[in-house]
Amino acid sequence: MRYPEELLMDVYWSFNEDQYPKQDEFNAAFLEYSEALDNEVEDINAICFEHPKLVIVYDSFEDDFEDEDMDGDDFESNTVLLEAGNGKSFTTAELLYKIHQAIGVLLEDEDAHFFEGLNFITDEDEDYPGLPIYYLNLGS
Repeated sequence: MRYPEELLMDVYWSFNEDQYPKQDEFNAAFLEYSEALDNEVEDINAICFEHPKLVIVYDSFEDDFEDEDMDGDDFESNTVLLEAGNGKSFTTAELLYKIHQAIGVLLEDEDAHFFEGLNFITDEDEDYPGLPIYYLNLGS
């Protein structure tokens, strides 16, 4: 199956924002954040991914990381499975909200906590057969 190579590349967000128990609260914060950066998203309820599930891969530093230890072994690769609420597709707001809910707390104190889009990796992973896997780009 063919999946988009990139998702949400023109969307800005910071994972050090608060946790939002409801989608509507997140949407309001997301719109405010985007507006403050002069990067208003045209329609946050537009479908951005027409499949019911996807896996996000992201890197984080291990807990005992020290600046002097930058030998490349200090990163930990993590995955999270996301499912569309309607069982069919994700809107821009829903996908970003689900990413934020799943990993925002884990990234809020990281130096690289800014959302910079998703890049398709594969749909042939043995741990997630047939599911598209996307890499979460993070910036500081």
